Amino acid sequence: MFKGTMSGLLTTAFLLVITSAVNGAMIYVPDDYSRIQWAHDNASQGDVVVVRDGFYMENVIISKQITVTSENGSMYTFLIPENPNSSVFKVIADNVTVSGFSISGVSGQYMAGIYVSGAEGCVVTGNEIFSSYNGIRLTGSDSCIIFGNTIHDTIWGIALMSGSSNNLIEENIVYNVTGSLFSSGIYLYPAHSNRIANNTVYGSTNGIYLLMNSENNILTGNMLFGNVYSGIAIKSSSNNTINNSIIMENENGILIMESSSSNRIFQNTVENNTNGAYISESTKNNFSYNSLFNNTVGMYFTSSSQNTVSSNDLSWNLDGIYFRNSDKNLVTANVIFGNSIGIKTYNTSGILIYANTFTSNSQNAYPINSENIWNSTDLYTYIYNGSQHFGHLGNFWDDYPVTGSDEDGVGDMAYQLDVNNTDFHPLLKPFENYQIISVAETIPDMVDDASEQLVSKYHSSFDWKTQTPTKDDALQAVVSAVTQYFISTDDTAKQEIVDDVIQLVVLYFLI
Repeated sequence: MFKGTMSGLLTTAFLLVITSAVNGAMIYVPDDYSRIQWAHDNASQGDVVVVRDGFYMENVIISKQITVTSENGSMYTFLIPENPNSSVFKVIADNVTVSGFSISGVSGQYMAGIYVSGAEGCVVTGNEIFSSYNGIRLTGSDSCIIFGNTIHDTIWGIALMSGSSNNLIEENIVYNVTGSLFSSGIYLYPAHSNRIANNTVYGSTNGIYLLMNSENNILTGNMLFGNVYSGIAIKSSSNNTINNSIIMENENGILIMESSSSNRIFQNTVENNTNGAYISESTKNNFSYNSLFNNTVGMYFTSSSQNTVSSNDLSWNLDGIYFRNSDKNLVTANVIFGNSIGIKTYNTSGILIYANTFTSNSQNAYPINSENIWNSTDLYTYIYNGSQHFGHLGNFWDDYPVTGSDEDGVGDMAYQLDVNNTDFHPLLKPFENYQIISVAETIPDMVDDASEQLVSKYHSSFDWKTQTPTKDDALQAVVSAVTQYFISTDDTAKQEIVDDVIQLVVLYFLI
């Protein structure tokens, strides 16, 4: 389902690599040389070493630009290391291809069935690697293709280390990778600008793990299921993309933690995990157009701020979204359906929540010790029922008692969750019925600094330099001004207060 044009082009490119290599001499093992290493040592650049069916015990160092391939594939050509503490193949030359072997028995720490070190443009394809420390390991290697391998029963599956970049890791199958908390089907530490596409990882500790400043990687079209700790984990890494993947039956479907920022997560299907997405101590990540359903918690944010959750479908979870000790996030245009609790907040403030559709939840929202904003702070120009309108937009709540004429699609009565959490502009229909044309920032466009200073004059806890006044701020300033009017005995001061009250009332209706 994930194979597309890019996959076909890459397969064609790989075949061209193999075909071009045939222009060199063909050297057969064991016909010409009984050992693969000896065939390599006697080969020239561009030669092809073909290994016939059989069982071989070697540690091969490839230091020439050659192709080493089995004659009939990994089902018929088996290698184990002569020295288990070293890799079976260690590649230290550019533009090497290794294909079609069954490799096992590498026990040396950091060693691998196939180890590419400091090389560029290498191709590793069609191998089965198992019962080893690493399956395939790249260290400081760039522009390599790791394609169509099967790796299982290792501590690490495919590892990209020491700044390896611009590699393609595609259509590999990795399973039963365990032995460490960090054991992963595909592991980047650190690695940059790699494409991890259309791989399947299951039954492992982690599916795909990026950490320690791994940046600008694209993870697309992967299937990750039944992994113990996470489907995809990002730790202390930023500017990565996760999209078009299926992530299910993991402890954490997507795990983002420890100062990871500006990662983009979109168009994924995340289901039947304990946490669909778990975000800890991370900022400015963007989740959009994902389907998160049948998880214990759809999205769980803890100690995280300035993240955006938009246009997602969060359905049939215990909690749709849960914010804990997480301030100033944005939640907009999501469909939150059929959850026990649609959105839960604990000890949070400044989360902006608007234009969401809450339906068929046992409880739409549950704020605890929180004070958040439940409608847009901006003014929108929008079309509703064929007519154009201008104003603030809140959320659609299926338990809101409809009031008003329905002319502009916004209720006349506020929807109050508790004393500190109120949607002042609840929608009368699901948000899909509102077409946004443009947005105007309310306070900079409609309210000048003089008006903000006027609020501050009568509202002692409002700081006009750092805060934006709300209707409540303007109303509190009016009440305070009227109180001062009745206390004052100075006629001049009374007239000034009257003038101020008029301006504050105008401001109230502008906000």
